[in-house]
Amino acid sequence: MAILQLKALAPHDAEIRQRLTRNYRYTVDLIQATIEEGIERDTFHSVDPEATATFFVAAIDGARSTDLTLDTTTVRETTMDGIEHVVSELLVASADSGGC
Repeated sequence: MAILQLKALAPHDAEIRQRLTRNYRYTVDLIQATIEEGIERDTFHSVDPEATATFFVAAIDGARSTDLTLDTTTVRETTMDGIEHVVSELLVASADSGGC
């Protein structure tokens, strides 16, 4: 809940906005680096690593916010299941496909 409160203050507080932006960039960059490494090792299909990482972070963040602000409790779990499906079906290169 505290993160949601900080996000509400961020448009009006440059320091909070900078810290949240730094945290967001760190997370996207970490996921992006993982995807890039997977592509280099032919573990993942060739995708746009930054766009894919941004999608994952935005989906998780949105789901978390939904569960915190609405009368729902399963959106985050459902989103994580969807991300797992995207990773296993669309991102992970199968052994018989030779990578990309």
